[in-house]
Amino acid sequence: MNSRGIIPDNEKWLYENPDVKKAVLGGLEKAKRREFSKNPPDLSSEERSPSISKYFMTNNEMVNLCHELARQIRASKEQFDFIYGIPRGGLIPAVYLSHILDIPLIVDMRDIINEKLLIVEDVVDTGKTLIDCKKKEIITKNDIVASIVSKSWSNPKPDYYAKLDDRWIVFPWEKE
Repeated sequence: MNSRGIIPDNEKWLYENPDVKKAVLGGLEKAKRREFSKNPPDLSSEERSPSISKYFMTNNEMVNLCHELARQIRASKEQFDFIYGIPRGGLIPAVYLSHILDIPLIVDMRDIINEKLLIVEDVVDTGKTLIDCKKKEIITKNDIVASIVSKSWSNPKPDYYAKLDDRWIVFPWEKE
């Protein structure tokens, strides 16, 4: 049992399916070694669809926004024991921030007790994920939330965010 609450129901399959967990952990290890696809999808501005108001974020932009988050976090002088990425969207930015800030990344919170965490999410939209995580004590009052993108209507807002953008963001790791 997770001492900080339970894993959200819609995310349990990540931990219960050994093949999926192995794939996620393998991807995180590749990211740590900076092994990325040699043929990433082309998400240039020509592929944006103004009728749907989607924005296709490039990997370079995502990395730059992670550096902006790291700048804000360093400026705050807050200290963290670990970084945790909320599955699925928060995993990749959490790996980047772990390297940039030199804070250990954790992927399983079951044994984490009384540690100060930097919780990472890709986008905070309605705030439902954060509210659910707080209700289930995955996020405690001592934890800080950082997000690449926040929406103007997000409630609650993350403690740190690199970009305020109300468009539908399609991150480099997502299908359209």
